[in-house]
Amino acid sequence: MTYRLHLKNRKRFFFLMAMLGFVIVLLSSVISAGASTTSEVRTELLVVSSGDTLWDIAAEHSTKGDIRNYISDVKKMNQMENGTIYAGQSLLLPVK
Repeated sequence: MTYRLHLKNRKRFFFLMAMLGFVIVLLSSVISAGASTTSEVRTELLVVSSGDTLWDIAAEHSTKGDIRNYISDVKKMNQMENGTIYAGQSLLLPVK
């Protein structure tokens, strides 16, 4: 026994499928936009002097907490792979 399904109203079916697709796209864009929002962080620009180290800069500008966390934040903000800095380099520092 085989049953064949017949659509009685094709326009209504395709309209409902289009609306369902629109709702899925709308919800996914709202969810992704909500996930990508970040809180704005105040920053300060510092030009590295000769003899400066990332640790010394972090110790001077970090107000509280672990200096290693502050160094991690500085490296993320400046897209640094390691902690090497050079004289004359500009660094963005988070103001906490």
